[in-house]
Amino acid sequence: MLSPAITNAQTIKQVVEIVNAANRGETIEYFGGVEFRDGDQLAGHYAYDAATNAGDGFEEADLEAHLECLSDAGAVFSFGKALAEAIWLKQ
Repeated sequence: MLSPAITNAQTIKQVVEIVNAANRGETIEYFGGVEFRDGDQLAGHYAYDAATNAGDGFEEADLEAHLECLSDAGAVFSFGKALAEAIWLKQ
C-alpha cells in the first residue's frame, strides 16, 4: 500500500518535507494517521506514485527520473534504497 502521506501531498515541496522529516526521525502525521516508514521508503513511494500519475510507465529509468527530481528539489535519501522500494511496489 502506498503511503497516504505521500499520496496526499499536493506539491513536491511537501514530499521533500515529508522525506527529510522521516529521515530526521520525526513523526509524520497526516489526516487519518501516522507514517512510520523511513525517508528512503517514502522517496520510493513518491517515485512510484509520480510514475503512475504521469502515465510514464514503470521502467527503471522512469522511476529514476522521478527520484532525481525529488533529490533536485532538496530531498535527502538513499537513491538505491528508494529505487528498490519503487521497483518492489510495481510488482
